[in-house]
Amino acid sequence: MTSADHGLILDAPDGIWSLHVLFEIGMVVGSLTFAVVSFRGWRRSAAALSRTRLSLEESQSPLMQREAEGDVWRKSAESALTGFPEAINRQFDAWQLARAERDVALLILKRNALRSSCRISCCPRAAWRGYEGGTSYGTTTVRTGA
Repeated sequence: MTSADHGLILDAPDGIWSLHVLFEIGMVVGSLTFAVVSFRGWRRSAAALSRTRLSLEESQSPLMQREAEGDVWRKSAESALTGFPEAINRQFDAWQLARAERDVALLILKRNALRSSCRISCCPRAAWRGYEGGTSYGTTTVRTGA
């Protein structure tokens, strides 16, 4: 005899369908139902997790490709930005410009860059007016003769 049989005998049920036996059968059926439902939920969750991981892997590939393209573009832009001042200096050297002439040429380049950016952004002429032919200090305008 097992301890479960021993416990049932000691309870001395009146019949096989006593309250105690029905309660025990209900507990066993409830536990089995809970186990089956939990196992099915676990399987569904595992399948959903697998689909999510697969979807994540599929979406990572284009993302990594875009990041690689961005890195290539960034390196290209950095080399262009570092190469531009060097190209300007080489051209100034080829023209044998003095230090003051270099400064004036750089100011002209900057003025034209400002004017172009103002035109592109549609800002009013007053934003770059001071750079065209003179510099405005308060209410007085100093003409540079340009």
